[in-house]
Amino acid sequence: MPGPSIGVYLRTPIPGAAFVVISGNISLESAPEIVEAIESPAEANQFVAPDVTLRVYDDPKTPTLIPLFEQITPTSLDWRLTIDCDGWQRFSGYILPNTVQIDDVERWISFTAIGLAGLLSATSAEVSALKRTVNAGWRVYAAPTPSYNAVIEIENIAGPRTSCEIVTGDTVTLDTAGGATQDVLVQWVAPVGTAAPYSTFQIGVLQLEESVAIGTPVTLATPYARNVPLRYAVDELYRAAGLPTTTVSTYLVAPISGSAEPFASVPSHVGLVGTPLAVAPNPSNLFGFEGTQAICGTSNAVYWQADPPLGPWTYTAGDPVGANARPVDWSPQGSGKYVLYGPRFAARVYAADTMEYLFYGYDYRPTNRPATAYRYVLAITVDNLAELSATFNWTAQLRRERSTDLYTWVADAGPWGATSGGTTTNLHDELEDTCG
Repeated sequence: MPGPSIGVYLRTPIPGAAFVVISGNISLESAPEIVEAIESPAEANQFVAPDVTLRVYDDPKTPTLIPLFEQITPTSLDWRLTIDCDGWQRFSGYILPNTVQIDDVERWISFTAIGLAGLLSATSAEVSALKRTVNAGWRVYAAPTPSYNAVIEIENIAGPRTSCEIVTGDTVTLDTAGGATQDVLVQWVAPVGTAAPYSTFQIGVLQLEESVAIGTPVTLATPYARNVPLRYAVDELYRAAGLPTTTVSTYLVAPISGSAEPFASVPSHVGLVGTPLAVAPNPSNLFGFEGTQAICGTSNAVYWQADPPLGPWTYTAGDPVGANARPVDWSPQGSGKYVLYGPRFAARVYAADTMEYLFYGYDYRPTNRPATAYRYVLAITVDNLAELSATFNWTAQLRRERSTDLYTWVADAGPWGATSGGTTTNLHDELEDTCG
């Protein structure tokens, strides 16, 4: 019975040496022995890639391998080694530059190659798409009063902006008047004004302990995307490392059938084209109806999830009018009715020390998109944002708005049922916790 045929191949970025067969140059003293390794049972998520150490002898009369290996640099991660047995690949990895040894007298080179999974440990998430792009020009515009629920007005030194990259749930770092730094949690973000671009934004932060001077930089301490599917995070880390992204057969976390629950927190909009306008998670995607798939509408595109909540967002070309192609259905099990996608809740600065909380309800329509769409808005204003008084005064009214393009809304009728009152309950916390 013939012995197995072992093939050892080298791929380099060096011109003229893109593919080199080195099977016949391997020393019998260092025959390929792949060290297999699995996840460390003592430490979760500590994966160790397989590796192999080889000694390769060069031709003593006309050396080619030694001059080749002399061109490897300390940062080279693109010298690939593959080993197969009878045509079946048993190892694929890259040479660790710091393990290369060259003996000019005996004409040999030794090195260790590690499996491609080792690229993950050599790649930082800093270079992946998981890190959000945030403008560094955010500054304190109006000095806030230290309090448990403080409000900080910020501006960008680059000028007015249509949106603020700092979002609810972020942590920002501020230099305080005492010379120290403080990390505070962002509870809400709202533009100041009624039309974009906005000169300033207000952010509500939790437990600001010291005063902050005007012009103080507002630095984002949580730059990475949140609330993205686990598979998306894995794929982006693999992509940054130069590895193939996952497939259905290689991805270990399978979506749970019937698990399309409403989002528990604000979904991340990182990577979506255009200004995010709304996300409509549909709890009725139990049987795969297209009308019950989650929709994210932006100012110039529509994204949808075929497999919420874990599936990736898929881009649909066109402006928001294209939402007609994938209607959002909020009814149980999918009734086939058409309902517009759009925000269900919003908060904005209404006046000094006063917030306005908006709740939206959309008309159900036949399957075809209506020429004019309608929505009802319950508008609630609450003052005493800085909590300088024991009483929180509120107003509430209902009105109707209309739209012909599905994202620009104008007043249509109302208001109706205007009412007002006062309470010692902090309605800012109540409304944000309930619907924010």
